[in-house]
Amino acid sequence: MTGQGMAPKGSILESVSWWYGLADVVPMSQGDGEFEVESGGHRYVVVRDSSPENLRWRLEVLKDLEAEGVVALPRPAAGPGGRLWVETGGWTYSLWIPGEASVILPGDGRSLGTVTGALVKVLARHPRPGSGKADRYGTWVAGFRRSLTALDRVVAETPDADGGAVRAFREGGQKALALLEEGDYRRWSERAQKNRLCCLGRWRLETVATLWERPGDLRAAIGDLPLYDAATLAENLMIAKPDEWLPFLDGLRSVWLASGWAPRDVRAAEVILEAYLRFPHRWPLLRTDSRAASEYAAAWAEGLSRFPAWLDHSV
Repeated sequence: MTGQGMAPKGSILESVSWWYGLADVVPMSQGDGEFEVESGGHRYVVVRDSSPENLRWRLEVLKDLEAEGVVALPRPAAGPGGRLWVETGGWTYSLWIPGEASVILPGDGRSLGTVTGALVKVLARHPRPGSGKADRYGTWVAGFRRSLTALDRVVAETPDADGGAVRAFREGGQKALALLEEGDYRRWSERAQKNRLCCLGRWRLETVATLWERPGDLRAAIGDLPLYDAATLAENLMIAKPDEWLPFLDGLRSVWLASGWAPRDVRAAEVILEAYLRFPHRWPLLRTDSRAASEYAAAWAEGLSRFPAWLDHSV
């Protein structure tokens, strides 16, 4: 956990331990931007942020998720005077108490969809912190087009590519672009940009599984709409847990309708999600592992073949 502009881990531990009054601190496992420590028989997570504003954003999101019924989440420990962070080596560090280890989210798709639907709602209420100029709003259309152009280039250079998969990938990509227009993706993206909305960018099965203990995974990612979180997890499930991704979408829909979304907005969100799912995001396997590419193409096509029946029951 060392790098340019970052204090050595030893000095971080010293600063955090002194600030929070911890004794006999033992460093445990280490993750991206965080590490675990043990003190007095209790386990804590030290999380690194670029600024106090990012820490406050994370805290607000977690509080809001709890208000939406996601219980037993981690919480920050307060230092002297109730301050929640210590600054050292150009970074902001906070000490977190993990949530209840006994609370584990069921792995079924509907439960995952319920939590993700709550997350999408919460993110829509919390603009991204800071004043960074990076701007990735509205990038799905341009990104999809660049990817399809690259697909054509790779196919031309890879004569042994699976022709059936290539045709399906191209057709899926073009359909995805058409659906983005149908779902009025541009309007959604412009609204997200106006309100400085953000996504997490790392919302995957493993993130949801460790949410109760690893607050470092809740990081604001600049760019596009909170629907990105739902879309990436849905795509993850479609390939990894094919029996769970349609119940996942059911869970999303239930949360949005229960929270007062107009049926028109729910339908538009579903069209945008369908666009993301119909795009062959893993086509680059064609140039690295033709067998894996064919297996992905089969799983992707199988998942999409079940999608129309689900849409028939949508709002």
